[in-house]
Amino acid sequence: MEPLLQIIGLSKSYRDVTVLNNITLTINKGDIYGLIGKNGAGKTTLMKILLGMTELTSGKYIYNGIENNSDFRKKCGAIIEKPALYPSCSVLENMKRYSVLFGGTLEEINKILSLVGMKEHKNKKVRELSLGMKQRLGIGIALLGNPELLILDEPVNGLDPTGIIEIRNLILDLNKNMNTTVLISSHLLDELSKIVSRYGILDHGNLVEEITSEELKHICKKKMIFHVDNVEKSCNLLNEKFGIRDILIENNTIVLFSDFENSARINKELCYNGIQVFQVIINSESLEQYFVRKVGE
Repeated sequence: MEPLLQIIGLSKSYRDVTVLNNITLTINKGDIYGLIGKNGAGKTTLMKILLGMTELTSGKYIYNGIENNSDFRKKCGAIIEKPALYPSCSVLENMKRYSVLFGGTLEEINKILSLVGMKEHKNKKVRELSLGMKQRLGIGIALLGNPELLILDEPVNGLDPTGIIEIRNLILDLNKNMNTTVLISSHLLDELSKIVSRYGILDHGNLVEEITSEELKHICKKKMIFHVDNVEKSCNLLNEKFGIRDILIENNTIVLFSDFENSARINKELCYNGIQVFQVIINSESLEQYFVRKVGE
């Protein structure tokens, strides 16, 4: 994957309070990168630094190979916390006001309104819109200027299930059909898992982990765990007797991702061959459970 934005050793402090501590992460071109963390973890602060809304204390960022080049912000679209809209103006008038910043045309505005599903509502006043429509309009404004990177801070916060699905499908469509790289934060972890390709887990200003969605699926998928006294002998036996080769070894445990229906037979065979089995666990883990395991309740 080709890096679009690299954040290296980024820190932010307010007097004696450290909000971000030596954050290093990479957003690749084509990523939908999910920032997850509890309130106060530093997600919004990180986004604001990238957008020039607040100054970093130390560290640097590299965008398309160029270090600390603030011009990259011209290639970003964003919603931080909630879209700033003119409630007494129509959808179209809001788009026109913001398009002045990018030299946008009416043709571009109509194209974006169609893309975000707001063209048929373009003459409605913003105060008449539902929360989901306002979010879609906000994303539409963020798309003016054809940004390479879209930064979305809690874009589905407060939406009903229908609105969440609409925003989710819109983000996937932008990523797939417009080649838009997305940096997104959300408290709805299971919802994030439906769209995100890579995650960065923040806790009290520290980056706990960067992990791809495929790696996370592998970790969280259903598995059978055997705590044994002889890992090597157990692996050879499982291969010989059951043809099991997909085995993960963690200390004195053997983790299997198949043959769940044979758990009793496997346990019996291990014991019959003189292997002590201290514990057998069959479980799976959701993103939320994994997150809690990493950062606590």
